[in-house]
Amino acid sequence: MILLQAYGFFIPAIASQHRRQVLPVMFAIPGPFALGVAFGYAVVLPAALHFFQNFNSDQFNVLVQAGPYYKFAATVLLAMGLLFQIPVAIIAITRAGVVTARQLRRNRRYAVLACGLVAAVLPGDAITMLLEVLPLYMLFELSVLIAGIFERRAARRASPA
Repeated sequence: MILLQAYGFFIPAIASQHRRQVLPVMFAIPGPFALGVAFGYAVVLPAALHFFQNFNSDQFNVLVQAGPYYKFAATVLLAMGLLFQIPVAIIAITRAGVVTARQLRRNRRYAVLACGLVAAVLPGDAITMLLEVLPLYMLFELSVLIAGIFERRAARRASPA
C-alpha cells in the first residue's frame, strides 16, 4: 500500500520520456523485498533465535518475551527485505549512467567489504552474519551480471545496423 502511494506521488513528477526507464524499476521493488523477507524468515531468523536462546543457557534461565521478540523479528525481516533491494538499486544506477557494470566488477573487493559491514550492523551472531553476507554478495554479483546484460543490449540498440 505504501509503495502504491509512493508510485502515485512520484509518477506525475517524472518526465514522460523517463517513465519508460523508471517504471520497470519501480515495479520490480516488491518481488525482491518479498524474497528478502522470506529468506530472513526461513534462514536468518531461526539461526539468530537459536543463538540467542542458547547463549549462556547453562548459567541463565532464558525467558523469551513477546514484545522484544516481535521487535527483533520485525527488524530482521525488514532489514533482509531492504537488503534484497540491492539488485534493483544497482540496475537503476547503472541504467542511469552513474556507474557501469565494468566499474562494479573492478571494485568487487569494496562490495565484499560493504556486505560484511552491513551484515555486522544487523542483529545476530557470527553465524547469522555469515548467513547475511553470502546472499548479499550473491545479490551483488547477480545485479552486476544483469546490469552488464542491459548495457550490452543498450549498446546493440545504439549501434547502427
